[in-house]
Amino acid sequence: MEYITKGIILDKKEKGEDSEFIIFTEDLGKIYGQAVSARKITSKLASHLEPASFSQLRLIKKSFKDDFKIADALSEARKTDAETIKILEFANQMTPLLQPDQSLFAFLKEIIKNKSLVYSQRTIYDQRPTYGQRTTSGQEAICGWQKKILKILGFDPNEAACDFCSSRDIAYFSSQDIMFLCRLCQKKSGLPEEKLLSL
Repeated sequence: MEYITKGIILDKKEKGEDSEFIIFTEDLGKIYGQAVSARKITSKLASHLEPASFSQLRLIKKSFKDDFKIADALSEARKTDAETIKILEFANQMTPLLQPDQSLFAFLKEIIKNKSLVYSQRTIYDQRPTYGQRTTSGQEAICGWQKKILKILGFDPNEAACDFCSSRDIAYFSSQDIMFLCRLCQKKSGLPEEKLLSL
């Protein structure tokens, strides 16, 4: 079966002359895709499948058990700053295979294709002044990317409570355990702060 879709390259791993990719696609959700001989100098696919690329894809899947084979790819945009890589790593960590999410796809697409966006874990800014709206130093605050992704996936921090004590004063999210924590319960839990998302 053949699929024509758009995708965001989340990660890649080398396997000899071949490469395996983790791709968040518009129509299929997150998939594993293989590109044969992608590491060869003569490969026409390699430059279009770099991590943090937004690409048009033609995929082939022979059977249910097989991974997708990447037959063709054409990159439209790529953004490789450290914060974009963090966003894609987080999206990869939080998403299951073969579960399409149009809202998340649109958000990740905007992050990569809109070169005017700059961001940190807490705030995303659009550098372009917006007509009729107040801006700070030419930048309009949109939202923090962590909270945005969590909200898209159904874990809205604004509606959440600590999973231990039910406090609404949450400070952390554990992506490994899928739970929110307040500061007091984080200390009691023994979970290292560096392993948690600070909200």
